[in-house]
Amino acid sequence: MQSSLETPESYTPEAQHSCVELSGVVLTLRDDLRFTLQHDGAADTNLIEDHARTKFYRVGIAEFAFISLLDGHVTIAEAHGLAASALGAQALNDQETAGLCRWLVENQLASTPASLTSCRMAEAAGQHRFQKRLASLSLISPKLPFGNPDRAIGAISPLLGWWFSPLGFAIWMIVIGGGLVSVFAAADRINPSAETVIARNNWIWLGTTWFLLKLVHELAHGLACKRFGGSVRECGIVLFMLIPLPYVDVTSAWQFRARSRRILTSAAGVMAELMIAAIAAILWSRSTSPLVVQHAFNVMLSGSLITWMFNANPLMRFDGYYILTDWLKMPNLATHASQMVRGAVRKFFLGIESPASHGNLRSRWFVAGYGVAAIAWRVVMCTALIVGAEQMLWGAGIAMALIAATLWFILPIARTLHFIVWGNPTSQPNRRQFCKAIAIVSLLAAGILLSPWYGQTTAPAIVGYDPLIQVRAPTMGFVKRVAVRSGQQVHAGDVLLELENQPLQMKTAELAAQVQRSRTRARIYAASHQAAAYDVEQQQLAAIESEWNDRRGMLSNLIIRATKPGIVIGDTLESVLGTYVAPGESLMTLGPQGQCRIRALVPQRELEYFVARVGQTVRVQMHGSPGIVGRLESVDPRGDTRLPHAALSATAGGPIATHANRQPDSEPTDGITATAGEASGDATFEATEPYFTATIRVDDDALAGKIGATGWVGFRSHRGSVGVVLWETLHNWITSRQRHVPTG
Repeated sequence: MQSSLETPESYTPEAQHSCVELSGVVLTLRDDLRFTLQHDGAADTNLIEDHARTKFYRVGIAEFAFISLLDGHVTIAEAHGLAASALGAQALNDQETAGLCRWLVENQLASTPASLTSCRMAEAAGQHRFQKRLASLSLISPKLPFGNPDRAIGAISPLLGWWFSPLGFAIWMIVIGGGLVSVFAAADRINPSAETVIARNNWIWLGTTWFLLKLVHELAHGLACKRFGGSVRECGIVLFMLIPLPYVDVTSAWQFRARSRRILTSAAGVMAELMIAAIAAILWSRSTSPLVVQHAFNVMLSGSLITWMFNANPLMRFDGYYILTDWLKMPNLATHASQMVRGAVRKFFLGIESPASHGNLRSRWFVAGYGVAAIAWRVVMCTALIVGAEQMLWGAGIAMALIAATLWFILPIARTLHFIVWGNPTSQPNRRQFCKAIAIVSLLAAGILLSPWYGQTTAPAIVGYDPLIQVRAPTMGFVKRVAVRSGQQVHAGDVLLELENQPLQMKTAELAAQVQRSRTRARIYAASHQAAAYDVEQQQLAAIESEWNDRRGMLSNLIIRATKPGIVIGDTLESVLGTYVAPGESLMTLGPQGQCRIRALVPQRELEYFVARVGQTVRVQMHGSPGIVGRLESVDPRGDTRLPHAALSATAGGPIATHANRQPDSEPTDGITATAGEASGDATFEATEPYFTATIRVDDDALAGKIGATGWVGFRSHRGSVGVVLWETLHNWITSRQRHVPTG
């Protein structure tokens, strides 16, 4: 929603003029302006409606008392005196009066005869209009108006306007309640759905969903405004950092006398998005289609979290701000807050006194707190937008980031430095105070930057046995029977699998028959005293018996037994039934009982902190389980790019970036391996950087049933001073960006 409601932001020191210069000036208020008194209790205001320029302005009682006296005959000094005698302590002071006069001229609400002061005011007004035109052509947020949609919205208002009635609000509450119940009932589906949001192929769908929701958002503002008798005078798109933002001009809502109607008009867009998000949540919790689940979650995220962060955020001048100001009856909250913070900063750094604000102590503290929070949020958002623009698009993104940084940070700093060095005709800074303030700030900054930083050192981890016992096929054959199940504890000598090799069995039986025939012939030759034939037959019999014994040994190996006690690992053991296996092929894995370990993959940048932590306790957090405490036993000083399990790979949703390895290392042949994913071919993927394996010992009872679970291992460590950590973070970020600079 676009709001053209303006308030006299004239109490900033830049807007102050000498009261002596203005004392004899005569201002004439335009006779086509309409003033409407809005009763808001202690914060009654007057709404100024400028029909010629389709703008609305809101002023307080003190401002209106002064403005109403500007009939073209009374000088500014006389009007100020009359207002002061009528209002007493609540009247505007000299500086506020001068600033209000400038604001009236800049917004073409009043005019003055030609004079030196009027020339300055006209020049300022022209400069103000030029800046507005320049802002409309800015590459950062150009506005593309599409015309007046009042007739179109008026045509559909009878069909949809009833939503802004007690019946519509009741239906809205029911749908919102159903959406919340659905989210809580299907809470276990949130994490898997959230992982799809950051997928590269989902960004286009998320952006499309967000844009369509904003169209509904702005339509809801227009319908609410028409429902209560207002008009929609313009619609269009604002390209903020190349992000299209629809808008509608419903500033006519500010003429509504009922505060509840103004609040509902401001809240209509957020309410519409929340309702659509609730419907999407109901669909998301009940659908089994992956495509429907993904798009429904996109709608949920865009219509709830993103809407609350921006449109409903009272720290930004969007819907949430106007709802808050109407509810608190503080129409100039942002203006007064900005003036109060700016005045405090100017007094501290430049020694320039600002006029004291009206209101009790509690409201002043609230306004000051709001001002600080709004400025902090603005800095965070501007920085995030600049970084985001730079990361999204090289070339255009960098150019937009530079333009935004210049407009939002560099130019204000440059203007401030110019004022400190040269001042202006109406005020001069206290440069001694500025030096003192800079010294104080520098000491505070040095104290913060030199203070120690205890950061969280973490590394991805997985639960497993160390070492693993790999059960391999001693001979070729087909798997006939699997005698164990996953998680079963076995002892040495227990049968694990049975193989079947019919050619081997037939050849063994044939060799047995040949042995019997050879022995019979040998006995005949011995009985007939044929010594030469007997010796030859004995030699043949020895050869046949040797081959027969070998075959019998191979036949006995078709029954595979456990050589050591352990626990069977694997959830798909039955899948090997009927499959052919070659000698040495891995069939299953046994985990040695009592040797359960957690292995963490430590990146190079965290290695020194883990090495220094050996022998001490660390915190272990497995996904879906409460945190436990373990002891860091060792850190392997040899880096390796091979992963202990595919679950840690980014291709499987893990935290470690990997790339394809077309020549995987050969499998070890000693029957013991430290890689749990060996049988599934995980060696075809390797990390993009070497990791160092850290072994953590944890009580076996705490890890019962968690074999293969992933998580992280961490502890707090002294990372150096705050300044060093900030510098390293910035350096790493710049290095990573340089590494991804497109070439060619």
